Amino acid sequence: MIHRMLLLVACAGAVSAICPTEGPSFDRVAGTPYACSSSTTSDVHLYWTVEGGSVHMALAVQDVSGWVSLSFPTTRGTMVPAEAVSGYGTMVGRQRVTARNPSGVAADNTVLTDVSNMEISTLTIGGSSYRVLRFTRTVASIPSATLSVNYAYHSTSNTFPADRHTTRGGWKADLPLDIPCWVGGCWFPFDWLQHDWIKVHSFLEP
Repeated sequence: MIHRMLLLVACAGAVSAICPTEGPSFDRVAGTPYACSSSTTSDVHLYWTVEGGSVHMALAVQDVSGWVSLSFPTTRGTMVPAEAVSGYGTMVGRQRVTARNPSGVAADNTVLTDVSNMEISTLTIGGSSYRVLRFTRTVASIPSATLSVNYAYHSTSNTFPADRHTTRGGWKADLPLDIPCWVGGCWFPFDWLQHDWIKVHSFLEP
């Protein structure tokens, strides 16, 4: 059963660039924390900063040592089909996801070709140990129809994708019927991650 939690309530008429900061502060580069963060649980956090034409993203999972993955589904709020970035051991790669089982996850360097600066590491955030997957993606290449991201991880194993996830979930957005434009032009498709007039939901699937 999917458990949904309203993380951010739409503010009538608000157009300010306020975004949630639910996770512990985490520096994207030394002295500069990620601008935004959203949490599905107390130990799973998505971080992001939109900078120019790029979005810098990080998935941080507390007290795990296994593989972690962040994916962009073709259809909002679904798990498959999708394209993913995954970190396992000291390796990071791109995958095409066609089914909700290990046989449906295949390495594919023809997907997410706009993704760069991929890395996987174990870091201390807010005094706790986290497995952290980080990368940068070009905003303009993210389809506006996507409007959601998913995560999955294994708490101990780095045998990816053969060892099935122990937890998965994600974030999705509810946009107004008409995406507004004003001074400076239309919002980038990924700007739903930055504005308080959009409802952002998280969901957790065991």
